[in-house]
Amino acid sequence: MNQNRNQILEPKMILELLNEIDVQDYFKLLKNGQDLSDFELKLNQNISKVDLSGLYIPDFDYKQLKQLKELNMSQNKIKELPGLHSKDLITLDISSNKLQNVNDLSKLTNLQNLNISKNEIIDVDELAKLNHLKTLNISGNKISDIENLQNLRNIQQLDASDNEFLNIDDFLKLGTLKQLNISKNKITSVEQLENLADLQQLNINNNQIVLINGLAKLINLQELFASGNKINNIIMLENLVNLRELDISENKILNIDILEKLTNLQQLNISRNQISTIEKLTKLKQLKQLDMSGNQIKSIAKLGELTNLLQLKMNKNQIYEIEQIQKLYKLQYIDLSENLITSIAKLRRNTICNLRRQGDPENLCYLNLSKNQISQISTQFGTENDLLFLNQLHLSGNGIDNIDFLKYYTDLEYLDVSYNKIKSIDKLAHLEKLQELNISNNEIDDINALYQLICLQKLDISGNQIRNIDNISNLVYLKKLDTHQNKLNTFNKLENLISLDFLDISGNGITNTDTLAKLVSITKLNISGNGIFNIDGLSNLINLEFSRYFQKFNIIIKRYLKYETTKISMCQQQLNQGYFCFREQQEPYQS
Repeated sequence: MNQNRNQILEPKMILELLNEIDVQDYFKLLKNGQDLSDFELKLNQNISKVDLSGLYIPDFDYKQLKQLKELNMSQNKIKELPGLHSKDLITLDISSNKLQNVNDLSKLTNLQNLNISKNEIIDVDELAKLNHLKTLNISGNKISDIENLQNLRNIQQLDASDNEFLNIDDFLKLGTLKQLNISKNKITSVEQLENLADLQQLNINNNQIVLINGLAKLINLQELFASGNKINNIIMLENLVNLRELDISENKILNIDILEKLTNLQQLNISRNQISTIEKLTKLKQLKQLDMSGNQIKSIAKLGELTNLLQLKMNKNQIYEIEQIQKLYKLQYIDLSENLITSIAKLRRNTICNLRRQGDPENLCYLNLSKNQISQISTQFGTENDLLFLNQLHLSGNGIDNIDFLKYYTDLEYLDVSYNKIKSIDKLAHLEKLQELNISNNEIDDINALYQLICLQKLDISGNQIRNIDNISNLVYLKKLDTHQNKLNTFNKLENLISLDFLDISGNGITNTDTLAKLVSITKLNISGNGIFNIDGLSNLINLEFSRYFQKFNIIIKRYLKYETTKISMCQQQLNQGYFCFREQQEPYQS
């Protein structure tokens, strides 16, 4: 490519690109939402692969591409595809456009992979001529009938999700299918689906299905997704012994005993049902991920036998005893939030983060115990167990008043101890790897310990008794700071927080905004509920997005009119009440 790649070309300039590498490299310079409607594209006829996705191109001359094999025109403004007749085209992605029909595609007889998802298509009959198709994505349209596609003898993958299908009749003759997605439709029955004997992956999520008897003979299934239906009986799944992943969440299932026969399962989601007993799951020795949140489970007495578990979600149940978890040595992720747990002493000597400790830095160590009934955690808890290698810890919504034990958890990168009864956070000074910290809604009045946490990027100290935040002035990587509902009168040293994008200082006693003048990176600012009468200090904040955060200000109205970046309008009927009403997508009010 001859042009300087850092040079932005003017509209109407002809872009002559030599090969597929130049095409992709050049358009990376121009993506980022730039509208190329006025550009005329002249491409080398020998190009075989072109990616013009996300460039807002409404039209394009395809005739110049004689040897094209792969074309991506997704996320543009295309309404039709005249001239796209390349016999060599194998892969075409025109998803997320404004197509209303597929008539222009009928001549692409060698197509093997076609994505027309997220358009405005109703009829796909013309695709019947594309008998070489192997993968077809028609999701996110308005299609209710594919009867004429039954001659697609090579089709292996079909995504027809998020359309208007009422039944599965049109799919039954596509006997070569290995993957079928018909989720997000209005299907009530899957009877006779056994005709698709080669299916390996089936997605029927979010329909209106009650009975799944039609799945009984799909013995080649490896992945089944059936969440968000009205299923109450799963006994017909007992023969699907090749299943590796099963999602039957958000149904009306009471009994899961039959699952003990599916011994090849590695991922199981039975969340949001009406399950109370899980004893039969102990035979699923290969399970790595188990989600049983949102049920009525009280006991997990035998869960310790699932020794290959890596991820366990049990939130929103009625669990009070968690002793068995200490046997699950490979666990990397546990969510026990919203249960009835009063003590975590039995987690001592548990190697929850064993894999990461052996040297794999990509394994997250996550423990969520929020919204339980834990009030006391001994300082010995930190010295006697292997939870020290946790990366993320959630303890919000308990009755905890002492967090001294946390001083040992020096690997923590995320900590949430909000909504407790904590008064002192002195021991947090040891957690120098913290990137996100939430200590909101406690009884804290001193945050000097945060001075050393220089890696912090998000900090929430709202809902406390804090009067001074000068000690966080060195947290130069901080992007989000929430201090609302404290007792602040000033914040004189915040000018060092040059990375700050979000700041909430509402509900304090602040009267002056001059200190904010240097925080030019801020895009979201909430200063409501203070005693501010003058906002001249905001004049430098050229990136500020005015929004609902500025309602009910007792200030002089005309001060707003000089901020050219605002999109605000005056609510005339409220003018006399002394505050603004902000509406998005409108021009600034003109006096």
